[in-house]
Amino acid sequence: MHVIVFVPGYLTSKTCSSAGDTYVDLHTHASKHGFEFIYIPMPNNNYGDLGNVTIDDCVDYVLSRYNTICDTRHVSDTIILAGHSMGGMIISRLLTSTFSQKLRRLPDFVRLINPAISPDTTIPQSVLSTLLAFVPHSLQGLAAFPLPVAERNTLYPGSPPYSPMVKPVLVL
Repeated sequence: MHVIVFVPGYLTSKTCSSAGDTYVDLHTHASKHGFEFIYIPMPNNNYGDLGNVTIDDCVDYVLSRYNTICDTRHVSDTIILAGHSMGGMIISRLLTSTFSQKLRRLPDFVRLINPAISPDTTIPQSVLSTLLAFVPHSLQGLAAFPLPVAERNTLYPGSPPYSPMVKPVLVL
């Protein structure tokens, strides 16, 4: 059996297999080609709970879920560990010497899709994005900030409205 363990980006859908979800196309394509697609969304993914989940919390959560998945697999199963955006950064952390020793089984393949590894932000942008992280999304959409706030469906069909500076804050 081929298994894709997928870690999504930040502020994406809570599931992946329903119409309108962020990664439904990826899930559909994997299923058509005989892969079991296991989706590990980050804890709370910042839905209604700003600032209470750190990157380290996410890494620990994904590590725990990945190890649980490995415990239920046969030795002959092929495991592909994949992540998009913030999920890609989390996976890259899992593969460091600190965390890779904690993995019950190393993945057979690793795929990082546009990983959020090194943000290119200035100090004023970082300060402003930190402040914006505490402003509810409903207010961000109404206010005129110096940094653009993405409109719904701007980044991809079904994308939520958010400030693009939220991701660099989490990375920093």
